[in-house]
Amino acid sequence: MSKDDKKAAMAVALPEGFSEIKLDRLVYKPESCGDTPLVGWLLAKIDLPGAEGNPDWTALIIKATQVTKGVNRDGEVVAVPVGDEVLIPATAKLMQAFSKAADVQDKVFQIFIKPTNKIKLDGVRSMWNYTTGLHKESRARDGEFAIVGGGMTKALNGGEAAATA
Repeated sequence: MSKDDKKAAMAVALPEGFSEIKLDRLVYKPESCGDTPLVGWLLAKIDLPGAEGNPDWTALIIKATQVTKGVNRDGEVVAVPVGDEVLIPATAKLMQAFSKAADVQDKVFQIFIKPTNKIKLDGVRSMWNYTTGLHKESRARDGEFAIVGGGMTKALNGGEAAATA
């Protein structure tokens, strides 16, 4: 049985009115996925634990509005369909561009990220440069956008504003 067949066999149909919340997101890595831009709704920035021996890291969660690419847990580059969420490491450059937008509690913004080149900082470290963009339109952080990031507590409290982590 193939991996896809196993996943299909384990799939559970959700009751009427429910939308799936995917917890296993792909990672957009510039070195593997950079030939395709990452375009989508900026949902949140989150802190994640590092894998064995690696430091903790911060990621942006993007809900794709265009087909892009991502790396799965097996290290394979796969297509990310429109509507799926993807993580991208929140480098200093990306945080400079999008940190404030990620912290807005009542709106989400559509962003564009395209790696352009990798530069050497010193003999050991390197850094990616990006072309980035923020779409002129935003959307209210409600419905599907309320459950990820800053809007979750507001949505769960019946629309009352509340501090969120």
